[in-house]
Amino acid sequence: MDRVRAIQALLVGWGLVCAPIAATAEDADGRDPSGRKTVNCPVQDVAPSQPSWAPNSQELVLDGVRGGLRIFSTKDSVTRQLTGDAHDSSPEWSPVDDRIAYVRAAPDDWSSSDTATLLVARAGLPEKSRAIAIDVVSGSAVRWSKDGTKLLVLAKAGVSIVDLETGLSKLVFPRTGEDVSLSGDPLWYDEEHVLVEVREAGQPKVLLVAIDGKSTTTKLVTTVGYSAKPGGAGVLLAIGYPADQAPLLRIGDDGAAVVLHGPVRSYDVDAKRNRVVASVEGRGLVLADLAEGRPVSLTDDASDASPAWAHDGRSIAFVRRTEKDTYSLCVVRLE
Repeated sequence: MDRVRAIQALLVGWGLVCAPIAATAEDADGRDPSGRKTVNCPVQDVAPSQPSWAPNSQELVLDGVRGGLRIFSTKDSVTRQLTGDAHDSSPEWSPVDDRIAYVRAAPDDWSSSDTATLLVARAGLPEKSRAIAIDVVSGSAVRWSKDGTKLLVLAKAGVSIVDLETGLSKLVFPRTGEDVSLSGDPLWYDEEHVLVEVREAGQPKVLLVAIDGKSTTTKLVTTVGYSAKPGGAGVLLAIGYPADQAPLLRIGDDGAAVVLHGPVRSYDVDAKRNRVVASVEGRGLVLADLAEGRPVSLTDDASDASPAWAHDGRSIAFVRRTEKDTYSLCVVRLE
């Protein structure tokens, strides 16, 4: 019931005008030059997608634009090949060990096919990649459960959860008719629920779906321009663009908000430390402590995107456009 009340409170708060945090004269545009850190961009020719950190916060797996997936070590600045297939994408490192899940598009018709294979490899034994018996949507994201025993995927049949111990998959939200279509990658909300983004009669909605398949879905977001993301422990974050306000980062079920000075392209949550890093159009990366509310600029390159927190909270990896259609992996240390 507590979770239901929290969701209800969130829904009520979504429709209300939320008073943004007032900016002082010195931070009227939300910038704070003292908050910027030294950026290192050690790996070139990567895809403009979010990198994924290893549990030790010293290695990342990233998607190369040619030649498969790579692993980069921030400790010794060494890059090594994980896979050699150019059809591999969407790598996601397990939160508990050295396993990496990814998808491999059908090689015969890569440009037009929307079917891919789900695989799991070990960082130290890439040749031992294990194929999972489920067809997933090409280019879709893969999400590990907190304990590393399950994968949340967008399969051809719909949103599914794969049990890695048994190899069996369970459909939790099917692809329905033309009036309701899946429009984004699913996300874990907690151990019992996932977030599913759909378009119903042309309108975007985010639904809370019980993975046991017994309860009905709950509408969380119905406003155009909003996207929701779990912030840990059942807390939701949402980026919104109300017609009469600046872009807002709404936090949790109390309706608190941080004003973001520009449209948000991508963001990531450090749930343990109650922080968010967002890529804001025209500004670069912006860091917001959700307790304090005031956002500060972390980088000033407008192309910076797809940020990813390290597990220890001390580093953020992201991609930066260096030339036309060319991107580099960059890392910024916070401590």
